[in-house]
Amino acid sequence: MPPVGLAVLLLCFVGIITTYSIQQRHYNDELNMRLDGTYALFNKLLQVETDVLESLASTYVDNASLGEAFLGGDRELLLQETEPILEKIKQRFKITHFYFHLPDKTCFLRVHNPPRHGDLVARHTMNFAAKNNTHAYGLELGPLGTLTLRFVIPWHIDGELVGFIELGKEIDQIAEEMKKILELEINFIVEKKFLNAEDWREGRRMLGREKGDWDFLAEHVVISTTMARLPEDLQQILNDPNRFHYGEVFSVASQKGSYRGVTIPLSEAGIKNIGAIIVLRDFKKISSSNQRIIMLSLLTFMALIVLMLLLYSYLGRIETDLTDIHNSLQNEIREHEQTEQKLAVQHEQLDQLVEERTEELERALAEVKILSGFLPICASCKDIRTESGEWEQIESYIRDHSEAQFSHSYCPKCAAKLYKDFRR
Repeated sequence: MPPVGLAVLLLCFVGIITTYSIQQRHYNDELNMRLDGTYALFNKLLQVETDVLESLASTYVDNASLGEAFLGGDRELLLQETEPILEKIKQRFKITHFYFHLPDKTCFLRVHNPPRHGDLVARHTMNFAAKNNTHAYGLELGPLGTLTLRFVIPWHIDGELVGFIELGKEIDQIAEEMKKILELEINFIVEKKFLNAEDWREGRRMLGREKGDWDFLAEHVVISTTMARLPEDLQQILNDPNRFHYGEVFSVASQKGSYRGVTIPLSEAGIKNIGAIIVLRDFKKISSSNQRIIMLSLLTFMALIVLMLLLYSYLGRIETDLTDIHNSLQNEIREHEQTEQKLAVQHEQLDQLVEERTEELERALAEVKILSGFLPICASCKDIRTESGEWEQIESYIRDHSEAQFSHSYCPKCAAKLYKDFRR
């Protein structure tokens, strides 16, 4: 049992280690695949969202009522026409920005923020659309610290450029979609040198977000995150994301969570690196699952050891019983052998006695010749009738038919009768 038990326990241990290793490798491969696909998915979502913005903007440039209000310089009428449109596309497509610009790039109306107008918009997408008289799109960082996917389309009426229509979608919506697809936490950070603290706080108030902490990071500020609260232990990653090469998986452990992630450079439409995308995967639950698997494996291992010990004890008792039975049978066999030896001796003695008696009988039969059958004898003279019908003296008949010999004498009675005178 000990060698068999050790072999079984070794196989069980190897099986547990192998299963755990395979699970870890599978998880790492799956995690790496998700992280590697983040950048491709991000660009794909940007393209999809751009197509949506283009489709909507193309519809509005053909809207006659909007063109009439815009050409007439009636900002209030244009706002009345476009507020229901913004509400609809905001609910359906998460569109957060809706602009009308004059040909000189002056903002005529911000539908999402009507009080602000009359300022010159000199963003890259706006400059590109004005310069090339074609649509332009891309991620752009606004002065209020909002990172927005923007689409600008020139607005022509009767072949003449009358202005520009711009639609925008906050990066928060794209981050949430990436989180749903990849099950990853997405964090957008921007270098503080591209922002102003007061403008950033104003932008958060305008969008109805939490106040945020401008001083949470030394060189960067978090402009969008899918996490309810960033763990302080992640500051070493967020403070200096450039020390992690793109695509290199890093690990961060803390009391609030255990994370693996990658950094992706974040560029705006002007092909300018403004920060990074920190993609994180909380594998604390998976670690807990692994711990449960390890604990379950250990419990199974211990249970197997206990079962082996119980089996060993049970088989030991059986072996002891079998040994006692074997010893008892050996004793019985020895007793039977002794009895057989005694019986053999007695059998030899009996055979010898029978042989002696047989020899004695044979000797007696050799000396005695037995007469059998009915002998006709004379009642007076005692002669015997032979088979031929003659009468023969009894002495002669017995002598001839046996080995007996006769000697003659007188018994006292006859002697007294025959020789009474002589005796007297």
